[in-house]
Amino acid sequence: KPSYSPNGEWLAYFHSDPTRGSQIRLMRADGSGDRAVALNEPGFGFFRPHFWSPIPSWSPDGSQIVYADIDLEYRYYLRSDIYIHDVETGRTTQITEGERAYRPVFTPDGESVIYARYEWGGRAPDLYMMDLDTGTKRLLRRLPDDSLLDSFSLSPDGETLALSIWRYGGYQDIYTLTVGDWRLSPITLDKATDLDPTWSPDGRYLIFSSDRDGVNNLYAYDTIN
Repeated sequence: KPSYSPNGEWLAYFHSDPTRGSQIRLMRADGSGDRAVALNEPGFGFFRPHFWSPIPSWSPDGSQIVYADIDLEYRYYLRSDIYIHDVETGRTTQITEGERAYRPVFTPDGESVIYARYEWGGRAPDLYMMDLDTGTKRLLRRLPDDSLLDSFSLSPDGETLALSIWRYGGYQDIYTLTVGDWRLSPITLDKATDLDPTWSPDGRYLIFSSDRDGVNNLYAYDTIN
């Protein structure tokens, strides 16, 4: 899950191997300066779902990355909180406490973070927004009980979320969610596994991975035509 900074100078990625463990790492675009930003090994063995991998996302100005990190609370309870890492200073700040949060992304103005969160005992995740100046959290949308949010991305204008959602019966499809009315609209409704939607820079196309031809390939959905 590599992610280029908006200015193209840095590459953030999640890495795991037997010697270094699980880490979020940064390197310059030419491959130099490779370093660990955070260790993501909670110290116990368990199957980590794909959607709980600590995927880094960049701030609009390329100065920070945001990610979620799993921890163990009271020896038996999993939690996942959100952290922001400043690339120049190397300082990391925790912005949530004791949540079950994952897949955070910056809003286009860099003033807020949108993320998915499981309530304790909840059957489906909710979408939240946090104001980074005040720390205020706001519920954006509760997802249906039979759903699992795998990944999502915010359009360049900040008006639409694209989401990969699993629904009961084994259907993994792409949906959009318009900011304001928060209405969930399907882009695909089929038996293919559709994952990891991301937007083109002009916001016209949704690029996603799908196995509809028997193997995973990339597909583009034109939001205009």
